[in-house]
Order: sequence, then C-alpha cells, then structure tokens
Amino acid sequence: MSKSVLGLILAVFLLFACVPHYKVMRYEHVERVFMNRPTEYSLYVREGARIRAVTLSVVRENQALLVDDVPAGDSMWAIHQYNTEGCTGDESKPDSFQIHVHSLKEIGGGAWDNGKFGRGRVQVVE
Repeated sequence: MSKSVLGLILAVFLLFACVPHYKVMRYEHVERVFMNRPTEYSLYVREGARIRAVTLSVVRENQALLVDDVPAGDSMWAIHQYNTEGCTGDESKPDSFQIHVHSLKEIGGGAWDNGKFGRGRVQVVE
C-alpha cells in the first residue's frame, strides 16, 4: 500500500475517532432539588432503599433548563448530557442538563463554597 493511502486511512480514522460524542445520564425518582448557583444543582435521587446525592453542573446558565411539567403523583426526573472529548473519551465536560419538577417552588436553596473566595447559601425568594 502506498504512503498516501495509509495517510488517508489514518486521517479518516482520526476524523471519526476524535469527533465529540454525547453521553446522556437520566436520573429517575428525584426527591429533592437544590440550586447551589445558577449553573449548579444538587439532586437527591432514590435508588430502591438508598438515596444518592447527584450534582449537575454546566459552564453557562443557558445550558441549565428547569421544566415544571411533572404531574402531581409522578416522580421528578433529570437528564444530564456530557460531551466526551473525542480522542481522550473524557466525560468531564458537561454539555447541558434538564430538571423536570412538579413546581419551581420545590427547588430549595443550596450551599456553595468557593474556598478562600467565600461561601454561603442560596436564599429562596418567593
């Protein structure tokens, strides 16, 4: 095989191997939602007899969506989409999230801690 054909095969492989891929995490049975900051929310998710804390965070506020469309009696839920880093497969780049709740009044104020730059709590204003 000639070097140009090998180069073309390698270029095509790298093109498809290094494109961003998306991974979607879905959280069912969300029992509590807290806003730590406009780009970070904490969820308490029931998994059988266990309750797990999950933090959803994004870079920009427009990547976070709150939707009050869950009927009374149904479980709240959330979706968190990650953009993998193509070649490295690093899933640490959150792309967006949606939290589906019964009412926006169910979202509590969470806490935040920026180390030496301060800490505090989000106060819910109604």
